[in-house]
Amino acid sequence: MGRKRQKYWEDPERQIIIGRFYVPKLRRIDLCTSDELDYKISKKGRVKRTDKEKENFLDSLYDKTLKELLDPKDLETYGQSVQKVLQDFLDSHHVRPSTRRRMVISFNLFVRHTKKIPITELKTWHLTTFANRMRSNNLSESTIKTNLQHVKTFLNWCYDQELIDRIPKNPKVSPSRKEKKPYRSDQILIISEYILKHFDMSQYRCFMMLKETGMRISEVLSLPLNCIDKQWIYINPHPEINWYPKTGDEDKVPISKNLRTFLDKDVRDPKHKWYLDDGFGNQHLTYGTYYRRFKKMNRELGLTIKDPTHGFRGYLCSRLLAQGVDSSLIGQIVRHSDPKMTVGHYFEKQHPALQKALDLL
Repeated sequence: MGRKRQKYWEDPERQIIIGRFYVPKLRRIDLCTSDELDYKISKKGRVKRTDKEKENFLDSLYDKTLKELLDPKDLETYGQSVQKVLQDFLDSHHVRPSTRRRMVISFNLFVRHTKKIPITELKTWHLTTFANRMRSNNLSESTIKTNLQHVKTFLNWCYDQELIDRIPKNPKVSPSRKEKKPYRSDQILIISEYILKHFDMSQYRCFMMLKETGMRISEVLSLPLNCIDKQWIYINPHPEINWYPKTGDEDKVPISKNLRTFLDKDVRDPKHKWYLDDGFGNQHLTYGTYYRRFKKMNRELGLTIKDPTHGFRGYLCSRLLAQGVDSSLIGQIVRHSDPKMTVGHYFEKQHPALQKALDLL
């Protein structure tokens, strides 16, 4: 065990395991000998501990020593465990089910790493060693960055709730850049004909909404008909189906002429409630169903778009860029908080409009 910034480490000269405590200032206290760590006493005599048993043994010694250092009153105010506070965070946070599932995965990994330490004892080096441990488990840099972002969201909440007096810094992660390749105009025509020939009207409605507005697939799936008017599509939270917008706020999207024409011709049954309705007032199919259909369609048409639903967002951005629309305005249409996201992920690198812009010089 390396000594630097570890909760406990081994002093090879003294053959002693030393613990690091911050009560109230940094203190180093002997926990046990190296021999006591390596072997346990059982009915059969001395038995060598496994790596997991060593870890559990040191954790129990550390917790026991920490309680002895603190007075009973101090122990109550010292801070709840990371695991307990994480559960409070999840209980108080309203996010989409898919986002919640992804957060739970990140938090389970973090709890496994931090064990039962109090939230007040959480330091920057905990996040650094957490990232290093994920790398040692061969997780991709993108996955590591996602896990750290979820932990950062949790720590920001802890700071707002005054559970910690400062927010530990996240270690820098440089994920491999994945270009979100958009559809081309000729591919959109092929897709339109294919859907009309092989799928029902619900799939075509989904296709039209995605390509004309740049909405996310979950937003289209959770769109009630009463949120569509002549000029705008309103994106609101819908607790009855446990769905909330990605940003957590209400938003709206402008309706293009093509979409307005389609919506006017698309006569709906009065009992339909959702834009993608099953005919009985319920949501029609699920996100996975539509995604798999688009994925299968791309495969059969020979299209190499890795993310078919986001390909429509890229198509909208590229089409607007070709018409001379400013990138900041495009970012507002697709509702990106960071303009770099629009330019870096959704514009084709070899787009003709980029060359035309240079020709103006």
